[in-house]
Parts: sequence; structure tokens; C-alpha cells
Amino acid sequence: MKLLILSLLIISNIALADGSLVGSYANYKIQSGSLNGKVKVSITSYDSANDTYEQVSETTASDGQVFTDTEILPAADLNTPEENEMLLMLCESDLGGTLKKIKVAAGEFRTCLLEDDGLSLYLAKVPFGYIKIDSIDEKIELLGFSY
Repeated sequence: MKLLILSLLIISNIALADGSLVGSYANYKIQSGSLNGKVKVSITSYDSANDTYEQVSETTASDGQVFTDTEILPAADLNTPEENEMLLMLCESDLGGTLKKIKVAAGEFRTCLLEDDGLSLYLAKVPFGYIKIDSIDEKIELLGFSY
């Protein structure tokens, strides 16, 4: 099993090194005390010289105001589809989570549910790795995505 995991990590790091995540995005609905609206998180470019991706987050508040934030992230900080699948495989044995099928606006997904102190995080094989977050202060749900 360790050899399989190591092989998957090597393969996924090769995928990251070629800029294959450019164009990936996820749209989320956010409800919190300070913000109700939608966020689109996109991978817009890859810098092979520095092995980094540009991530743009565009938040649209319920009143129509739009906020944009751009970050440069090391490729190693982003998961490939293969790495997200591996998280599901390791959910119960290594992460202490629970495998669970849930439905959100973007569809029905096999997820790894991680819970801690009133926070529920649902990981799935989607860009950025999560489809739903529930806590006392905040609710986030995946509306749509593309790899």
C-alpha cells in the first residue's frame, strides 16, 4: 500500500509540474456573518521557472459588490485529481474521517467527512478538494467546477 501511495504522489507531482491545473475552477456559495454571496476560485496561469500557480478568487457579495484576490501558490500546495482521490482512499484509515455520499448544488459526491469542534469538512475529488464546509459561523457549498 505504501508503494501505491508513493507512486500516486510521484505521478501527481509530475502532473502539477506541467501546469495541468490551469483552467481549473470551483464556484462556491458562502453564508457567514460577514459575507453572503458567491466565490469563484480559479487557477489562471502556471510559472514553470518557479513551479507556481496563480490563483484568483472573485467574491460577489449579495449586494453585487465584487472583490478580487490574487495569490501565487507553490504547485505543491495544490492537489491534483489523483491526490484528491487518494484522500478519499485514506479517509477512514489514515485521516480518521467517514466516507459519505452527499448531494450539493453541483451534484452528488463520494466524500470524506472530517469533523472537529463544530466544523464539518467534506472532501471530494474536485478542484481545491472540498465541496462543503459547515460550522457555527459559516456555510460553504460547491455550486460548480471544472478540472
